[in-house]
Amino acid sequence: MYYEALLREAEPEDAKVLAEFSARVFYESFIEQNNPTDMQAYIDEAFTEARMLEEIQSADSQFFLVFSPENELMGFAKIIVGREIPVEIAQYKIIELHDKKFNNEYKP
Repeated sequence: MYYEALLREAEPEDAKVLAEFSARVFYESFIEQNNPTDMQAYIDEAFTEARMLEEIQSADSQFFLVFSPENELMGFAKIIVGREIPVEIAQYKIIELHDKKFNNEYKP
């Protein structure tokens, strides 16, 4: 299967969409094993626009975003630098939005 996509480095103005997408992916990935109240408390703390902005602007990491032709965020990679291993992919999630719907409804 072939998808057209745009890959680019995250910019400060991407903080909000990255926070929302990250929260949604986290929720989808872990809601079945966790208490919804605990999940929401963690999401409210971990996936804020301010925290994403801080991470995007950090010299220790780089975010690369994958967008669909319709400009929907489809995935991201977070690369951490400055460790013993020169470059490490810390997080990655590619969501095929055209083929998969999220199973659980998460509303930020």
